[in-house]
Amino acid sequence: MTPGTYSNAVKSGLQCRTRQSPTPNTPGPFLRQRCEQIPNVEYDERKLERPKFPLFQRNNDKKNLFLIGSSTLKRMSARKMTTDKITTKVKTIRGGRIRDIEDCLIEYISEGKLDYVDVIAVHVGTNNVSDRDSVHTIINDYRNLIYTVKQSLTENN
Repeated sequence: MTPGTYSNAVKSGLQCRTRQSPTPNTPGPFLRQRCEQIPNVEYDERKLERPKFPLFQRNNDKKNLFLIGSSTLKRMSARKMTTDKITTKVKTIRGGRIRDIEDCLIEYISEGKLDYVDVIAVHVGTNNVSDRDSVHTIINDYRNLIYTVKQSLTENN
């Protein structure tokens, strides 16, 4: 084996970086232990949790863009896409298929989480293709996604 390969890292005892905590939105045990060690610091998981949805604010000077899709978006940086005229938030659903994105958007719309969004961009379908869904099925799923989201937006606005 050559230096720098995965098996050499495992043999040397390095942790694999792809391991995830069982609940991704809660802080790990390290943070809990660290807070317990510092005097006069209370550990409260609810305060340390990351928001599970995009937080948009009404701004007349900026447009709000919500980009949602499968894991192909995981490296997209909302900060780099935000400009002085556009605020961007990115939502990634691992293994997401067209119907998963549709369900997520319906949930966000019904809960009012996208009330101040001006543009919704959807990037999905690669997992449908890799699952060997037929072209006809994928087209119908896209039509349903667009129709349902339009209906949900008009009902709530």
